[in-house]
Amino acid sequence: MAARSRLYARSQARKTNSPVSASHKPDVLVLLDDEADSNFIISHLNKKPILCQVIVLLDINALNQYYRSYGNSDKWVYFIRSDSFREQLKQLSSTHDNFYLILTSEYILALEGTRTVWDEEFRIFHDEERLVKALRDHLNSFLTLDEVELSSQSVSLQTPRFAWFQFMFALLSDLERSDIGMQEVINTFRINYKSEPDIIEEFIQTYSSEKAMEWCMKDSFFFGHVNSILRSKNVKTIFSHRTIIRDIEQNLISWYYDQQQVWEFFLPMNVYRGQKTSKQELKSWQSNIGSIIAMASFLSTSMDKKIANCFAETFDNDDNDDEATLFTIYVDKNIAPKATFAYFYHADCEPDDHEILFSLRTLFRIDKVEYDDSEETWYVNMTVVDITNEAVQRVITPWKTFILKEKTSLQSPTKPLIYVRDLSANNEAFLSFQLALDIILRLDRNDFARQEMLSMCRTKFSHDRFTLAKIDRFEMNYQSEQDAAKWYTYDSFLYRLLNEVLRTETVDHIFKLRYYIQDLHNQLALMQIDYLKQLQRNNTPILKLYRGQVMTRNEFENNFEQEEIWKRNKF
Repeated sequence: MAARSRLYARSQARKTNSPVSASHKPDVLVLLDDEADSNFIISHLNKKPILCQVIVLLDINALNQYYRSYGNSDKWVYFIRSDSFREQLKQLSSTHDNFYLILTSEYILALEGTRTVWDEEFRIFHDEERLVKALRDHLNSFLTLDEVELSSQSVSLQTPRFAWFQFMFALLSDLERSDIGMQEVINTFRINYKSEPDIIEEFIQTYSSEKAMEWCMKDSFFFGHVNSILRSKNVKTIFSHRTIIRDIEQNLISWYYDQQQVWEFFLPMNVYRGQKTSKQELKSWQSNIGSIIAMASFLSTSMDKKIANCFAETFDNDDNDDEATLFTIYVDKNIAPKATFAYFYHADCEPDDHEILFSLRTLFRIDKVEYDDSEETWYVNMTVVDITNEAVQRVITPWKTFILKEKTSLQSPTKPLIYVRDLSANNEAFLSFQLALDIILRLDRNDFARQEMLSMCRTKFSHDRFTLAKIDRFEMNYQSEQDAAKWYTYDSFLYRLLNEVLRTETVDHIFKLRYYIQDLHNQLALMQIDYLKQLQRNNTPILKLYRGQVMTRNEFENNFEQEEIWKRNKF
């Protein structure tokens, strides 16, 4: 079931003076003669990230028509042309006074003629490769870290985002593994890898939570797919893959403790990694030596520098602008017990070829970043650190919050129901609860979420046949666009279950009810908008509401004696 638009979005358009951004891509006009390799230029302009809209012009008249069609607009365009069109262009501009009203940057391809050392400074190039590289470098310079795919997050420069994702992954680690969550993963694989039905079928038949690491070692789509999802920072897709992400993390922890004696022998040590990295990320690291980063995915490394170097050398940037990068990562013996990693041993490898896999969100300190022109490779030195590192603590202490970690059952006699919370005394727990709900409202409202909700309800009321009949009726008749508030106002299983879960702040159960929480939240938001309009029409500036409920004298005296701001843990 497709998700409809959300009412919780809190974003606005950002103003920018840059000709290039994630939302605005300038036109690049291409007018070349038969001597030029136009296919090479066009294909390289269309590399990732997509920085521009390429428009191929057949002749000088097409250029004139383009300029006339936009008149006095505030567009900024780039114009790649063969030098052979010089005279035609001069004639056209002399007969049309307003020809260059649109801001234009020219890049001239002069395959023949005298070359000078000043040519490229004036954007005159004598081969296609240097021209297109210069233009892409120029366009790339306008992109920020937020507009490119990153392999890491800076703890110091992106602290709010780092803290938010740390919180989210901590929540996801507390969610129980479910068959429905696994089916969601399989459904994604079937859609994305239609051309590999045999490997998908093998995954369905053989995968289990204990075999997650084995699948990471397989020559298949699995490990690359998981890491691309994690690097995307897309909350919806990360959540939909929560089952296998948790499986890998749990396997990694288990392997790490099984290999304690091995690490006593190897540590301290250097490990190596070859990868592609965006120019923006490399420049950020280079400008912030000593800063701490968290890798956004599981990080595969090798004990053998030659193997890692092969990955860097074989990286082909014909498809994008990323740079070949070789990491040297130092692992201190004193840090090892607080960082999680394990080695993969492949039967066809020598002992020194061990692949070392670091866990999700491992922290590293940037020690050195250099570029080698002759090898066209960036060299990055890092050291593994952990959350107790002084620099890390100094940055994240203001952002610390208590995460809802306890997996208490709904009927736990030890955990009291939370009816209200004093925000002046419990703001950390309040922020945690608000963040958890914010994550829920960002998730896909799909059939898997519906199935998890119904499964939880049936498990909770498995011994109550009358309630089970109500759940069946709900499944058949519920219409999310209009029925959420109606079902809540009934003294129904949903009303009782939802409020009990919210009051106990049981993370796993709250997430299992996300389908209904999203519906109720959105319907109430629409009803509020309509009601506030009615108040304005009736000139009623203040709305006074009343509520009756049962509570003990102690609860009343503890919660309402002072004039404080309170938050209720339910709808």
